[in-house]
Amino acid sequence: MIPKDADHQNPAKYRPITCLQTIYKLLTACIAELLHQHIAKNNILAEEQKGCRKSSQGFKEQLIIDSVAMKQAISNRKNISTMYIDYRKAFDSVPHSWLLYILQHYKIHPQIIHFLKNSMQHWKTTLKTIGTSCIETPEIPIRRGIFQGDALSPLWFCLALNPLSQMLNKTNHGYSIINPHKHTTLTHLMYMDDTKLYSNITQSLHRLADITQSFSNDIHMEFGIDKCKTFSVKNGKINRNSYSLISGDTIEPLEPLAAYKYLGFQQARQIHQKETKESLKKKFKHRLNSIFRSQLNSRNMSKAINSYAIPILTYSFGVINWTQGDLIDLQRIINTTLTAHRKHHPRSCVQRMTLSRSDGGRGIIDVLNLHNKQIKCLRQYFYQRSEHSPLHEIVTLADKRFTPLNLADRNTQRNERITEVKEKIASWQQKSLHGRHYHDLQQPHVDKKASNAWLRHGELFPETEAFMLAIQDQVIDTRNFQRHIIRAPNLRTDTCRHCHSSPENIQHITSACRALAQTDYKHRHDQVASIIHQHLALKFKFIQKITPYYKYKPDIILENNNHRIYWDRTIITDKTIHFNRPDITMYDKNNKTTYLIDIAIPNTHNIQSTIAEKLTKYQDLAIELKRQWKAEAIHIVPLVISSTGVIPKSLQRTLDILQVPQHTLYTLQKAVILNTCRLTRKFLTTSSVTSANTIT
Repeated sequence: MIPKDADHQNPAKYRPITCLQTIYKLLTACIAELLHQHIAKNNILAEEQKGCRKSSQGFKEQLIIDSVAMKQAISNRKNISTMYIDYRKAFDSVPHSWLLYILQHYKIHPQIIHFLKNSMQHWKTTLKTIGTSCIETPEIPIRRGIFQGDALSPLWFCLALNPLSQMLNKTNHGYSIINPHKHTTLTHLMYMDDTKLYSNITQSLHRLADITQSFSNDIHMEFGIDKCKTFSVKNGKINRNSYSLISGDTIEPLEPLAAYKYLGFQQARQIHQKETKESLKKKFKHRLNSIFRSQLNSRNMSKAINSYAIPILTYSFGVINWTQGDLIDLQRIINTTLTAHRKHHPRSCVQRMTLSRSDGGRGIIDVLNLHNKQIKCLRQYFYQRSEHSPLHEIVTLADKRFTPLNLADRNTQRNERITEVKEKIASWQQKSLHGRHYHDLQQPHVDKKASNAWLRHGELFPETEAFMLAIQDQVIDTRNFQRHIIRAPNLRTDTCRHCHSSPENIQHITSACRALAQTDYKHRHDQVASIIHQHLALKFKFIQKITPYYKYKPDIILENNNHRIYWDRTIITDKTIHFNRPDITMYDKNNKTTYLIDIAIPNTHNIQSTIAEKLTKYQDLAIELKRQWKAEAIHIVPLVISSTGVIPKSLQRTLDILQVPQHTLYTLQKAVILNTCRLTRKFLTTSSVTSANTIT
C-alpha cells in the first residue's frame, strides 16, 4: 500500500500496488504487446484517451489541448463549461464480467481471452502489516477490479472505459474550438480514469455528465464526489452551477479563488503558472538537498540529480511557460546548491558541469537544453498528428501563444534552440584559465580518453572531484591567483609561502615546490610506485592477494627462482654510475631481461620532457647492467602521469611491457589525483605568511 499524500491515517489515502510474480509480469507484458498491436492496427482506442497509448505525449498532450481550449474561450470571451470527473477506487471497481466482455467486443484473440478468464479465477491476495507485531490475512479472492502492478492492467482498464469515449463523441454536445476556416468539437479528455468534460453551455455539459454517470453505473464504477467539480465561464465571468447525480449527491462548482489539481497541475481558468513554478522550484531544491546530504559518489550523485531532481521540472516542460531566464536560474540553483554543500568550486568552469564525463565534465543534464528539446519534440509531434487528427489540426491552428509551444507559428521558435556540445567546449576552450586544461587534453601525446577515466568512473567523493576540477581550472586560491586575478589589495607578493623562491601558482603547488619534494611529493610518488610493485609481486607469486595500495608496504628485495625485484635500491656496479637507483628494478632470470622502472609525476606541460629525461638518465646504468648481469635485454620503463591526472599515450604501452592489468592505469590516476588534492589542501591550510608580506 503506497500513501497518496501525507495523510497516513486514512485508509482511503493509500494506493494498492500488487506484488506479482516476475513470470506473470513477463507473460502479461507479452500479452499487452499483442493488444497494443491489435489496438493500433484497428484504431480502437479513442483519440481523447492518452493513457497507455504508444507514441503519444501522454498527459502533456492533454494539458496542451486543455490549455488551448480554455485560453481561447477566455481570450475570445466565449462561454465554456467543464466538469472534472474522478472515480472512487477506479482500478478496484471494474467487474470481471465487463473486463472479459470488452475483450470479446474488440475481438481480442480467443486464446488470450481464455487464458485471462482462467487466470482471473485464481486471483488472490493477502494483506500484511509490519510494525510492533506482524499481521497477515488469509488469502482473499479478488472478485472485482484489476491489478496495479503489471503491464497489461492499465491497457485493459483503458479498453474498459473506451466505450464511454465513443458514446460522448456521438452526441452533438461539446465545446467548439474555432479557427477562421475550421472548427472541431471537444467533448472530453481522458488520461486513464482522469476525465474532463467540455461544453459550450451548462445544459450540454449536464447531458455529457448524464451519459458518463449512466455508463459508470452500468459497470459499477462510482464517482468520488468530493473530488468531482464543475467550472463554467459565461461572458468572461465565472458562472457557478452544480450537477445533481441520480444518487442524490451533488457535484459542486469550484470555489472562485480555488484551484483543481488536474493531471498534476493546479488550474481554474488556466494553469496557475506562478504558483506552479514556485512549487516546482521548492520541490526541486528539496530533492537536490536530499541528494547532496547523501553519501553518494560523484557519478551516482550526477545520476541522482538527473533521475531524481530534474524530472520534477521535466514534468512541466511544454505545459508551464518557463522563460530562458527561469531555466538559467534553475541551472544556477544546481550550481549554487552544489557550492553550498562543498561539491562545486564557485569559480570552476560552468560549461564542464553539463558536459559528459567522457568530455571532461560532470555529466549533469543541461536544464535549458532539456526544456528546448522537449518543446521541439512536442511541436513536431503536434504537427505530425495534425495531418491525421482533426482535433490536433484545429489545436495547432488555434494555439496563438496560448501554450509554450505556440503551434500556430511554424517558424523555429527561440525556445527550440539547442546548445550543442561543440559550443560548450568552444566556450570552455576560450577561457584564459579554465581553457588551459582543455588545451592540455588536445596535445598529440595525451590520451584524452584515459585522462578523463577518473571522471567516467566517478568513484571519488563529490568534494574531491570538485576540488580536482578547480585545480585543473586553475582557480585555487593561491597567492598568484589572489594577486593577479582577484587583485587582493593586501597582498604584496606572490612568492611561495613555503619555499620563498618561485611564484605560488597551482602548478608550483602540485609539482614544483622544493619544500614539498621530500615529503608530500615523495609520498605521492611512493604510493604510485607501490601500485606497480604490488602488481608485479602478485604476478610473480611473491604475494597471494591485492591489498589497498595505501596500505601496501613494499619489501626492499623480493626474490625467487625466476624473478628478483628491488624496491628503491641502489644498484652496485663496477663502474661509477651517477643515476643508479631506479624506483623499481626487476630481473627476469629465465629470459635474462632487466626492467628499470622509474615513476614521475610532473606538471602536465612537462610530461614529454620528463619521459625523455628518464630514458636518457638510465642509459649508462642499462649499458653497465647488461654487461655485469649478462642480461640479453634491458628495458628502461618510465611511468609518467601528470599531477592533475593527465595521461600520455605512451603510458599504456609502458604498462603493456610490464604485463600488468589494464585497470592499473585508472588506479594510478586515482592515486595521483587523491594525493594531489591532499597535498594542495595541506599546502593552503599551513601558511607561513609573515607580517612583511601583508598590510595590516
